[in-house]
Amino acid sequence: MLTPMLAMLIAGCVPLHQDLALTALQDGRLNDAVQEVQLALAQNPENPQVKTLAAAIYTNRAARFYYVNKMNTAQADLERALAYDPNYSATWDYLGLVAFSAHNWKDAIADGERAAALAERAPASYVETARVQLEGTQRTLQR
Repeated sequence: MLTPMLAMLIAGCVPLHQDLALTALQDGRLNDAVQEVQLALAQNPENPQVKTLAAAIYTNRAARFYYVNKMNTAQADLERALAYDPNYSATWDYLGLVAFSAHNWKDAIADGERAAALAERAPASYVETARVQLEGTQRTLQR
């Protein structure tokens, strides 16, 4: 059973871990950021600010994996990010890029368009390229 004092101490750790996670993210220490945000989430799993921070951290780590061609690892981190914040537009953009790199044109288009809608901007250029590729694939299959 939690005493009021222990509950207060635990609650006080959430901002500490959240701040440490943010600092680690800003410093590019993404594995440290993941550890700290997980500690913050363990103490307050419904905190929307911590959940959005978790989405940012996992998306940034996924981007790093994407750029070194570790697509499965990037995909896993992006799915984690979506579990924390399904409206984090950068996550959808990287999902679109991962799909694009796998020549999954339909998902690249859908994910890129979702990212654009969430960010209230035009879709990234890979979306139009995916459309052209999809149309070409469909024409080839009709022959």
